[in-house]
Amino acid sequence: MSDLMKGVAFVVFGVAEGYVFFKTGLLNPQAVMDQMKFSSFIVMKLFLSAVGTSMVAQSIMSVVAKDEFEKTRKYSKTAVGYPRAVGGCALLGVGMALAGSGPTLIPGQLGAGGSSALNVFLGALTGGLIFGILEPSFFSTNIACPKGEKTSVDLKMGVSYFKVAAPLGLLLLSAAYGLEVVFPHSEDPISRASGQTMLPFLAGMVVGLNQLPLRFLSGKGQGGSSSVMNIIATATNGAVSPRFKLTSILSASQLLYVYVGTAAGAYLAAAASSPTAAAAVPTAARAFAGGVLMLLGSRIADGCTCGHGISGFSELSVQSIAAAAAIFAGGIATAAVLA
Repeated sequence: MSDLMKGVAFVVFGVAEGYVFFKTGLLNPQAVMDQMKFSSFIVMKLFLSAVGTSMVAQSIMSVVAKDEFEKTRKYSKTAVGYPRAVGGCALLGVGMALAGSGPTLIPGQLGAGGSSALNVFLGALTGGLIFGILEPSFFSTNIACPKGEKTSVDLKMGVSYFKVAAPLGLLLLSAAYGLEVVFPHSEDPISRASGQTMLPFLAGMVVGLNQLPLRFLSGKGQGGSSSVMNIIATATNGAVSPRFKLTSILSASQLLYVYVGTAAGAYLAAAASSPTAAAAVPTAARAFAGGVLMLLGSRIADGCTCGHGISGFSELSVQSIAAAAAIFAGGIATAAVLA
């Protein structure tokens, strides 16, 4: 497949993700903020389903295309260390609770016309710029794992990826379905207010299945915050964070998937939906501050809700699993303080 066709594919798969994001009500800032207060479970249902589906799909990939899969396991080959991964992702969680967004949700919220989305995006650009300026002095870019270091659950157990990921993936899918049974989406306040009734459990499966084309076509899993760094590095012609400067269609895979595809998918879904009452949104200052913290935290941790949370977690990276827990810990703690 030519690079041009791969670029088109990245956009198409991103459109599917953006569409289902909107249809569950996930792009409503209140969905993220209420998840951190446990008064809505859209985020958790989608997250568990996405990780579980990723594990099951990648288990199959690890058998039928083992070499290709191993090449794409970024988070089993790199490690920024637990202080950076956990601390950065906790900061990301704080930003999410403030902004009602996430690095991968920003483009969808922009595409859907969210009133706070632009402030969050400007904050994210600022956070990314701050990190890019600080990185040469304070954060090492040499994050390759020492040869032979066992960084994933399967390597530590001495078994194949399939033997751990397949059953664990099914367990996470069962947990996501269980949440749906106990807390039906039809009764979720966000779903009722927005009229978006697609089950987060099903939307998560779409997100999880998208791991396969991304890994086959781009050689890596999903990510979100790196797209903002792509924008900053390319706009500054490499003066800031030159390693993120776009040089080809393949180097733009995440940007095409997230910022073109998801935004377009959310726009199409919003255009096809009936108008609803305006969603509660954070103030401009809170949205901006949340955006700053989200990107700064993501880049300190070298991964975000999609990078560590879905891709790294589903790759069974121990560091990513800890980072994913830190995201929710940071968000829940912030919600408690704000309450």
